[in-house]
Amino acid sequence: MNPVLICLAAATLSFGFVGCSTRVRELVVAEYDAAADGGNACGRILRALEYVPAAGADMTDIIQDVKVVEMKTSLALGDIRNKLLLGADGELFVKTESNVFCFSADGLLLRSFGRMGQGEDEYVALQDIALDRESGMLLVLDGMNRVLFFDAATGAFVRAVTLDWRGEALRSDAIFPNEKSGGFYIFSAKLMKREIELSRYCIHEFDSDGVKVAQGLACNDFVLDTAPVAQSFDNRYIVNLLGRVRTVWASGRGAIEAAYGIDFGSRGLASKTRFCEGEELDIYALIMSDAYKMVMNVRETRDIVSFLVCGPEARSYEYVYSKADGSGICLTAPDGYAFPVRFVAADETYLYTIYDRRTMEGLDERACPVSRYLAERFGVIPEGGNPLLVGIRFDLSAVQ
Repeated sequence: MNPVLICLAAATLSFGFVGCSTRVRELVVAEYDAAADGGNACGRILRALEYVPAAGADMTDIIQDVKVVEMKTSLALGDIRNKLLLGADGELFVKTESNVFCFSADGLLLRSFGRMGQGEDEYVALQDIALDRESGMLLVLDGMNRVLFFDAATGAFVRAVTLDWRGEALRSDAIFPNEKSGGFYIFSAKLMKREIELSRYCIHEFDSDGVKVAQGLACNDFVLDTAPVAQSFDNRYIVNLLGRVRTVWASGRGAIEAAYGIDFGSRGLASKTRFCEGEELDIYALIMSDAYKMVMNVRETRDIVSFLVCGPEARSYEYVYSKADGSGICLTAPDGYAFPVRFVAADETYLYTIYDRRTMEGLDERACPVSRYLAERFGVIPEGGNPLLVGIRFDLSAVQ
């Protein structure tokens, strides 16, 4: 068995600065052990290529329920698929390329958080956001080595900290909270050999003052940087070591543990395959390789896990898996060239996707069956019309 977990990359470089050289502790992580418990030590092994194709399937047998929230605003939000978090009371925290907004559970724009700029309460390079429900803080990662804290309930700026890496100069690609300590974790990708040599760790723990206190999840290989961290239904955060590592990790209440392994059998990316010329990763060669790789966009409800996969020749495949009975379905057309539905968030019951004019682009008989279902149900979004956040509840019992 050769589980492979890799995630697609964007190339935004965000580096920390050198601080004082002080020894930090090793994070205690529940490591993946394929030999233990019948190869299922990390919770579940998801064998995606064994799942039932959904092409031509009647989605009314698979989609149990749909809920819709219209994002009511006159603002030009851009692509709100960038990052979307769910608050405990259903609030929607949306990160765009240059702003962070909060919408009510019924789609009304309530507040914004900071703005682009160089002031104390502003961010120069809006990298990522995370929600600490324990403290009520929204954490904003500025790619210029800062983390800003905002009151999630009011939008008020509380404070900012400059990251003290304790002797290292590393990337800051994503953030997720440590709700037990009041601190946070920073995810650092590795797109160049120099970054691999600088530190083999991908996760770095900081205290509430921004001082690095621990590091973990070692990987002596390229690790990619597109959406490596996603919020789960219970405000745990799903973490992908986006390289050749075969495990999906989950973080919550100060602990990081293995959650899922992705198994493509002999169709997965070989561990010794190289995709670099000189110092940098050749992303084009990677995505065009004749293998299933780059598992990304992992979303989790209480009963369902969904994820995207880059297949041979950069074809996209989207999978939905039932935790209850182990059944699964591939939502993408067989040729893999159709645009996937792409889920952007999850709560206990629903996987959420954005339905807007972009959803309609290239929509034909080859499109993802869920996209076709939504088009038939909601029709065409008019020019200038508000995007819809659509929650989908799946019942996979019919696909066994």
